[in-house]
Amino acid sequence: MDEQAGQGAGDPGQAAPAGGIWDPAALVDQPLQRDPLFLIGAALTTLVAAYSAYSNARNSGISTSLFGVTSGLLDGVLAIATGLLVLWLAPAAVRRLLRKRRLSTQVPGEADGWYSDPMRAGQERLWADGAWTGWVKADRVPARPSRWPLVIGVAAAVVVVGAAGAWGQTHQPTSVRVAYTDYSRTLRDFGSAMSAAEQAQSVPQVVAALSANAASLRAATTRFVDALDSAQSVDGAIEGMPTTPLFNVGVAAQGFSDAVTAMTTAYASCPSTDVPCFVSAISRHEADYERFASTMLSNLVVIDRAAAP
Repeated sequence: MDEQAGQGAGDPGQAAPAGGIWDPAALVDQPLQRDPLFLIGAALTTLVAAYSAYSNARNSGISTSLFGVTSGLLDGVLAIATGLLVLWLAPAAVRRLLRKRRLSTQVPGEADGWYSDPMRAGQERLWADGAWTGWVKADRVPARPSRWPLVIGVAAAVVVVGAAGAWGQTHQPTSVRVAYTDYSRTLRDFGSAMSAAEQAQSVPQVVAALSANAASLRAATTRFVDALDSAQSVDGAIEGMPTTPLFNVGVAAQGFSDAVTAMTTAYASCPSTDVPCFVSAISRHEADYERFASTMLSNLVVIDRAAAP
């Protein structure tokens, strides 16, 4: 009866020893969902794949959210599959080599019999004819773990990566040309307001023009600089506009906006009728204001000429 109970799938074709179970050296010591090394690798793979999907979708330039979801899912499936190969099979191969080494170095003696299994704790392995066999003896056969945790984990990873791709698609950077057009329009409005105030030779009107336009100028500057930071230059041009003047404008625009913000902050503490205080607050930052404005204007001319048909 004992001999018949030991035979089955994987049986080498010989009668099973009393109480023996056929369990040759396998590639993996334990099921995936119980393997901490695999679980850690799968989690890291999911995070990397999610970031990759987010970045790819964000820079795709395609404005449909469906593409973001599809791109995220495809990136996720590919990255997770690659990660499982690298983070599961590679460590498993190392474990297999280590187990074989233990089998070859841990020799119990000359006598055949059951000895402590050098590969797995809590069971015995049969030593016969001067070699370890595939027969083991354990108190009980371990129950087969459910596959649902692994299935749910993989499905969750794919959903996370797909969501990251969709999120990246909906947060694409603004086109440089669109941001440049918006900034140019905002700068013209700012210049018109300042010119009208200066022609009136009224310091309070200059202060009012600065205060009214500082926030919109800062917002347009931020959008333009962010678009430049996300842009890719192709043969010295970005979306048909010359790269160097664009970045010159970006640097000057940031400095110009900072100068305007510094002015508005400086005169905010002045009494509403204290014109000398206004003049002093403006004059402290006037040099930066004029320097950055001059740099911007000269580069804007170059860009507009290059973009003209």
